[in-house]
Amino acid sequence: MHANVAYLLLIIATLFVLGATGGYAWRHRRAPGGAAFTLFVAAAWAWTFLVGAMAVAEPAVARTLLSVKYLAIGLTSTATFLFIARRTGHLSRLSRAGTAALFVIPVLGHLASFRDGAGMLRAVTFARAHDLTHIAALSFGPLYWLFTGYSYTLILWSLAFLLAARREGDALARTQAGALALGVVAPLASNVLLITGIAPRAFDPMPFGIAISAVCLWWGAFRGRILDLVPMARTLLIDSLDEGILIVDHEGRILDANAPFARLAGLPAGALVGSSLHGVLDGALDGVTAQAPRAGLAIGGRVFDARALDVRDPAARTNARILVLHDVTERQRWQDEQARLIGELRDALGQVRTLTGLLPICSGCKRIRDDDGAWQQLEVFLRAHTEAEFSHGMCPSCVAEWYPEDAAATLRP
Repeated sequence: MHANVAYLLLIIATLFVLGATGGYAWRHRRAPGGAAFTLFVAAAWAWTFLVGAMAVAEPAVARTLLSVKYLAIGLTSTATFLFIARRTGHLSRLSRAGTAALFVIPVLGHLASFRDGAGMLRAVTFARAHDLTHIAALSFGPLYWLFTGYSYTLILWSLAFLLAARREGDALARTQAGALALGVVAPLASNVLLITGIAPRAFDPMPFGIAISAVCLWWGAFRGRILDLVPMARTLLIDSLDEGILIVDHEGRILDANAPFARLAGLPAGALVGSSLHGVLDGALDGVTAQAPRAGLAIGGRVFDARALDVRDPAARTNARILVLHDVTERQRWQDEQARLIGELRDALGQVRTLTGLLPICSGCKRIRDDDGAWQQLEVFLRAHTEAEFSHGMCPSCVAEWYPEDAAATLRP
């Protein structure tokens, strides 16, 4: 097999693997980091395609494709950084404007490559070898080194994030970080070989680096389930909790806040970061510490149980404090209702007094003997031991016995 045929077959195979990975990325584009991963794969696919298109194009057409390729390179490096930074938990709060700024810088710079002498490229000469078009001579302008340095800086930051994740993460995170790091390093090494002239110009080594990167991406996507497992923990766990969670440093500055707390404060989470805790919720959380938790905080018409957890370093110095606000409005309402019912029951029971046990009573006069041995009239005893009151009168039998004349007069027609 001729070298040019093998070279083109490698490019086609790389495009196929990147295409399959891109399909997976597109289906998961709404997952955390999914959009950046999709752009990353798409830009890498375009980069590879343009390398192959340049190889089979005429020199005049290859010049235009070269400028488009530089644009794809800028998008790839920026998307790489953005995806890895978010995957490893960095830049999770980057605004849309900040995200756009990351892309504007390389895009504007690489647009200058469409014309010689505009700062990116001074002159480009193409030649044919092995039936393929390649760059025979190329001189760079100052903008090229500026934007290449920018891209390299983003890539090196990405590698630093991955190395940190590999060192601090669990077994799966370490495996995924290793695969992604290899996928980032391979195109970087190929680009260095091309710029330094170590690799022959007739065969651009970039497809080889991108092929390695494509395999790593494919493995990470289909085997490691990159978009299914990271960094969804924060979004699906922390932000989906009902509790408001706030992280504060030792100076009272807010380091992070989840979505429920941001809604409670009435501010975007990004606007809370860096602000003082005293200025949030009218200072209601100032006194909440691990030693002095404050329950029953009334905030926005609701009641919250506030708890604090101090995060300490090995030297036992407090570095941060995690505040958790649990909504106990319904529980408080039921407790208040229970207290009200208990109070009413106690009031009702307080009005009820009963007599139990054996009561010594005289069979003749019906007096009752109390605990001191004194004999009391029945109504006096009952009045003293119950809430009962008496009104005196006489039944007809007693009237007949005690006042026979009145009883007879009453019965006479």
